[in-house]
Amino acid sequence: MKFPYWDTEAHGMAIIASHLEAEQYGLWPKIRSIIMDRLQSNEAGVLEAPKWLQKKLKEIDPLLVLRWNYEEQCFCVDRYVPIEKHFTTVCTWKDENGPKRLDLDLLETIQDGDLWRFPSYKEYLAHKREKAARRRLANQKASEDAVLTAVDKLSSKDIAEFVSVGNALKSGETIECHGNDEHFFNKYHRAGQQNQARQYNANRRI
Repeated sequence: MKFPYWDTEAHGMAIIASHLEAEQYGLWPKIRSIIMDRLQSNEAGVLEAPKWLQKKLKEIDPLLVLRWNYEEQCFCVDRYVPIEKHFTTVCTWKDENGPKRLDLDLLETIQDGDLWRFPSYKEYLAHKREKAARRRLANQKASEDAVLTAVDKLSSKDIAEFVSVGNALKSGETIECHGNDEHFFNKYHRAGQQNQARQYNANRRI
């Protein structure tokens, strides 16, 4: 990357300066000072970014750059736009609680929103659906494994009682559980609820 680090704002101010009328030339020193401060701030912000994360972003797209945004008081990810010859912000890494912690979640967020690597929006949606389907299968397997682990811990007597209770429930009988039975059915019910919640959240991300 070559400095000075022109971003959308600095680029916009330079365009405004290039259209000053003769009687407005007195504004140029002030505009130039603002632009230079902006470029220096951008350069300093890049130096604040962890090198390992900077490298990971380059692996996703060599045009991506991580920098500390002194105005927003958080890290942001910029992408160089060759046609415009300046950087534009594609991700501001904060939420309602302030700056977010720098970790692999940032990389996943960038990859999920990486529209420029898909030939069309349809292919982007297909990628999102495939990812959500893989997540649903993983959640379902985790839920099934939890149930199987619980079943493995049951004695032969417990399993016989469990089958008996299951048959009674199918026939419409009302069952009141106590002791180990109550503990097992509550655990089984919670596992089912958690699996449903995970599948619901996965569908919302498509």
